[in-house]
Amino acid sequence: MQKLSKLQPDSVLRAAASTLLALTLALAFYLCGTGLGNWCLQLQKNYRIELFNRAVEDRGLVVKMISDEETHAIASHYVSALADAVIRFEFFPREDDASTFFEIISILPPKVEITQFEFSGRNLLVHCTAQKEEQLVQFSQALDSVSRFRDISLESYQKTDGSFIGTITCISR
Repeated sequence: MQKLSKLQPDSVLRAAASTLLALTLALAFYLCGTGLGNWCLQLQKNYRIELFNRAVEDRGLVVKMISDEETHAIASHYVSALADAVIRFEFFPREDDASTFFEIISILPPKVEITQFEFSGRNLLVHCTAQKEEQLVQFSQALDSVSRFRDISLESYQKTDGSFIGTITCISR
């Protein structure tokens, strides 16, 4: 009976040590996976920023982008939406993502303010506001000329102050 009681604490100690080792290894794998995931996300974000900067330089719009605060804010919304879509693994970035932004900016009417971009797969939702509904309609019709989109639809609502909120859905080719 004494031998049996001496073996029990030893086997309990071994079980505790193996459990502690297993937990330590699991924690190490988790931390490595989390670190690798964060590194991949940062790499993708840096890639998007580099791609966008390269496209800006190619178009020769660096000075305009820096001086025009509204365009800078819109660009920030667009890059943020791209990064969010990449992080959610909705799509892998393509070279035409930056050129699409410049096409949208070039046809944006002066009285329309883009408040947010949102990607749903390759499709783009453009959330915007305007004083008149005709301005939103004009913008959505102008988006038909963007080569990346095959179908455009506008959904708009009038706010209590008389201005309009619109969501333009751009279906990708």
